[in-house]
Amino acid sequence: MTEAPTRGNRTAAADAPTQRAKEIQPAGSSAQVLEAEGLSRAMPGVVAGFSTALPPGTDRELTPQIRALLKGRGAEDPWHPVLLAQIHSARILHPESQWVPGEGTFTPEGRSCLEGDGLQGRRGDGHLFVVKTADCVPVLAVHTGLGAYAALHAGWRGAAEGILPHLLDLWARAGGDPGGVHLSLGPHIGSCCYEVGPECVAAFHPRHLRDAVAQTQGRPHLSLAQVLVNQAREAGVPAGQVDAGAPCTRCHVDDRGGAPFASYRRDSRQGTRPVGRNVSFIAVVPGK
Repeated sequence: MTEAPTRGNRTAAADAPTQRAKEIQPAGSSAQVLEAEGLSRAMPGVVAGFSTALPPGTDRELTPQIRALLKGRGAEDPWHPVLLAQIHSARILHPESQWVPGEGTFTPEGRSCLEGDGLQGRRGDGHLFVVKTADCVPVLAVHTGLGAYAALHAGWRGAAEGILPHLLDLWARAGGDPGGVHLSLGPHIGSCCYEVGPECVAAFHPRHLRDAVAQTQGRPHLSLAQVLVNQAREAGVPAGQVDAGAPCTRCHVDDRGGAPFASYRRDSRQGTRPVGRNVSFIAVVPGK
């Protein structure tokens, strides 16, 4: 993904970005949507992207930009999002087989949903998967051979528990070759700003920490993106099909000196503004 129309730091990972993003900003809204075009090129009909910060209380709504993007791809309204009560886990749900009415939380349209941190589906199921982040890594994924797509919320606990390897294993057991996987990692806190304790580092398998930990003034700084890149490589995903180049949510600034992305570490500690959420989404438009 190319950098947002801003300047500042980008999260570090071993692979050069292979997917582009574009800004969509209709009149009357200050939020932006960065489209993950690499995923739509890999699998026709895919509509996927990452928003800048949405104010508290609005993060469970579809922004006008996302609606405009879906409409431009031929999707008909209403297009209902599927959200989860995110719990920092490695649990991935398939709405078609695991939907339990009345359990868990609800979407803005009143549809029930379950606790977890990942959603997966297949072409033709008509879902729009949404994950919310404010420093954690949003991961959008497709498998071209299976016609499958997914959205993951990967904080350090979910990454350590293996939410991404879990998804890749599900697809492998369904007959999918790792060569059909394409991944896009959205804006998240980078190693430049992500100081962690030794207990966090110890939660990961050492082979997943290669090039992912740096010491700054005796304190470890973690690159969650590099952890996920290492896990994808271990599963056999081609390096050129993993886009891990995204802005840092905590320190990235726009041309006006503002902070375009929600960051829990920055906003909750400094009290600069209420902590909002960045929304990441993926869908497959029918008939494409």
